[in-house]
Amino acid sequence: MFKKFFLFLFFIFIASVLSAETLFTYKINNKEEIFTDKDLDIYLQDIPPQFRQFVVKDKNEFVKEIIFRKIASNEAKKLKIDNNPNIKKEIQAQAERILTRHFIDKKTDNIEIKDTEIQEFYDKHKNQFTKKAGFKFEKAVFNSEDEAKKAYEDISANKDFSKYATPEKANPFAAQNPDKYQLEAQIPKEILDTLNTLKKSEVSKPFKYSDKFVIVKLEDKRAEGVEPFDTVKSSIKNMLIQNKKQEALKALKEDLLNKYSVKASTK
Repeated sequence: MFKKFFLFLFFIFIASVLSAETLFTYKINNKEEIFTDKDLDIYLQDIPPQFRQFVVKDKNEFVKEIIFRKIASNEAKKLKIDNNPNIKKEIQAQAERILTRHFIDKKTDNIEIKDTEIQEFYDKHKNQFTKKAGFKFEKAVFNSEDEAKKAYEDISANKDFSKYATPEKANPFAAQNPDKYQLEAQIPKEILDTLNTLKKSEVSKPFKYSDKFVIVKLEDKRAEGVEPFDTVKSSIKNMLIQNKKQEALKALKEDLLNKYSVKASTK
């Protein structure tokens, strides 16, 4: 029975190795090594979530940097640099940091949030989930009225606004909000008045704005109001989990510091 069990584990191990995608190969001490996508996932854990997308875009350079560190570390060992007492302490500090992170994760990974807790938080803090009235729209800017009129005729005939739309980076009215809705207070009066006359997906006729001529296309209009519970439920749950993890971590620290009689020196 034990033999079958170990064979089963062996086949699972082989399957996991074969399923990994090899990204790079290299040699250390004349031994062929591979770096897989699963290895990359491990290193990505140390990158804050908001920055991981940039690492993934330049994945090869990131992996080469990791492999360089592996090679440099091996060369350092040949020079017995790791025997230096201060460097030993530095290595130990890094190991402690990694072990502490995994220890905390293990101690706080069983936190559960009930739907009733999420609903209660939502009901008590609805003001945090209020969205102000706003518009999501595209605009095209032209130097002359004739140019704007020709573009409007082309858009009307071919239903393609995109080739005239002002790029977001160059658009002084581009929404600064993550959801791309501009608040009414952020929109110049001439443009706001025109948007209020349009239906969803409708394109305006050219109108003068400052020393330019503008055409706008209304993508969506949002009335002021509270976000529905189902829309924000997931974000509330994640926030409550993080809050509980922080509370659990605080209690864990106090418990361990007391257990091991940690006291500041009075000298």
